[in-house]
Amino acid sequence: MLMMMFWSAMLVFSASPQLSSPRLSSPSFMSSPGSYQVMQGEKVLLSCRVTNLGDSTLIWKKDGRMISAGDIVIRKDARMKLLDQSLEISDVTEEDAGQYICNVETFGSPLDQVHTVSVLVPPSIQSVPQDGKIKVRAGSSVTIQCLARGNPTPQITWSRQNLLLPGGAETQPGPSLHVPEVAMQHAGLYVCTADNGLGRGAAAGIHLAVLYPPQVELVLDWVKHKNQISAQISCHVQAEPVASVRWYKDTLLLEQTDRRRMTTFSSKHVLLLTKLGPEDLGNYTCHGENSLGVRKQSVEVYGRPHPANVTSKVVSMYKDKYILEWMVDSLFAIEECRILYRVAGADTSDWTNIIPTMEQKDNMFTFTFHSLTPGTEYEVIIQTRNREGWADPPNIFKFKTRDGASQLVHSKQRGMLFGHSSQIQAGVGMLHVVVLGVGMGRWL
Repeated sequence: MLMMMFWSAMLVFSASPQLSSPRLSSPSFMSSPGSYQVMQGEKVLLSCRVTNLGDSTLIWKKDGRMISAGDIVIRKDARMKLLDQSLEISDVTEEDAGQYICNVETFGSPLDQVHTVSVLVPPSIQSVPQDGKIKVRAGSSVTIQCLARGNPTPQITWSRQNLLLPGGAETQPGPSLHVPEVAMQHAGLYVCTADNGLGRGAAAGIHLAVLYPPQVELVLDWVKHKNQISAQISCHVQAEPVASVRWYKDTLLLEQTDRRRMTTFSSKHVLLLTKLGPEDLGNYTCHGENSLGVRKQSVEVYGRPHPANVTSKVVSMYKDKYILEWMVDSLFAIEECRILYRVAGADTSDWTNIIPTMEQKDNMFTFTFHSLTPGTEYEVIIQTRNREGWADPPNIFKFKTRDGASQLVHSKQRGMLFGHSSQIQAGVGMLHVVVLGVGMGRWL
C-alpha cells in the first residue's frame, strides 16, 4: 500500500511542468561609431554607452594598446580620463589621431565600436637645407624646396622678396622651385608659404647666392674745384664671392699717396688723381679677382682738350649776327681752334670752315658771326687742339637768328660785350678770350 502511494506521487511530480530560471539580456551599444575632428591643443570626448553591461568589462584601446578596463585608466597619460563609459582626451596632439575602440568582453565574440579621431594641425614649414642658404654657380641649374606639415595637407606657394620669380611670375605653387639656368640676377631671398586654411599660414625663406667671377665697369669723371683739375675713376665690381681690387697705371701697381687717393664704397672702388700733371697721363686699369676668375678694365686719362661746351643761348639777340660762347676744358693751352658752320639741313659739303687767329688766355671763348640771314637756323661744330692733339668730335650745336628788323642792343653795349677783340675775318666774325680759369671734362 505504501509503495503504491510513493509511485503515485512520483508520477504526479513528473507530470507537472518545470519552472525555468530567468535569462539575462546581452550587452549592447546605445552610442554610435563617430568621426571626430579636433584642433591640436583642444580636447575631445569619445562617446561610448553600453546597456546591460552586467558583469562584462568595457575596455578602451588604440593601436592594440589598452587605455582603460572598466573604470580604471591603465594608460600612463594624464590627459586621458573616463567620463562614465566615454573617454576624454585633453591637449590633443598629432599622435592622438587614429582609431579608438570601445570594446565589451562578453560570452562569444566581443563587441567593438570604432571612433576615428582626426587632429587638425595648422601649417608649419621648413626650408631645405634648414639654414635656408644655397650657393650655386652662375650657369648651372638649381632646385630649391621646402617641407610643409599640417592637417589637412598644406599647399605650398613660392614668391620672391620684392622681385618676380625667374620665370616672370609673382607666385608659383608646388613643393619645389626649379631654375634651369641660374644668372646673377636670380640671387636673393625666396619665400615658401604653406597654407591649409587653419590659422594665418607659415613661411620660410631661402637665400640663394649666385657665385660668379668679377664683373667690372669703369667710369672716368673730371672734377674741378678751385681751378684745380682732378680725374676720378670709378670702378664698379660685382662678384660673388667678393673680389679683391687692385689699381694699375700701365703695368705699375699703384699705392695710395697724397695726390692719389683710393676709397671703397661697397662694390664701388674709386681712384682720385688730384692736381693732374703730365706725369699722371696714361692708361689706368681696375683689376678684380675672386676664386672664380679675374676681370679687368682700363681707361685712358688723357691730356687732349675735351669737346667744346657751348654756353650761349640758342636764339640770337640780332637778326644778322650771332655771338657764340663756349668753354674748352684742357690741362694744356689751346693751340688751335676751328669753327665749322652751315645753314641747318644743308648737305655736308656746305660747311664753312673758319680758323680764327686767337690769343690763348683761358678756357672760355666768344666768336661773333656777321652777315647772317634773319630768321634762319644754323649748325655749328667747334674743334680745338692742344699739344696732346685734337679733342674728340663734339655734338652739333644749333642756333637761330631773329626775324625782327631792330637789333636788341646798342653799339655801346656791344663794345662792352666784346671787350678787347681782335678782328678775324672781314665780315665773318671775331674771337674773344674771357679769363675764367683752367678746367676740363665732365664735371661733378
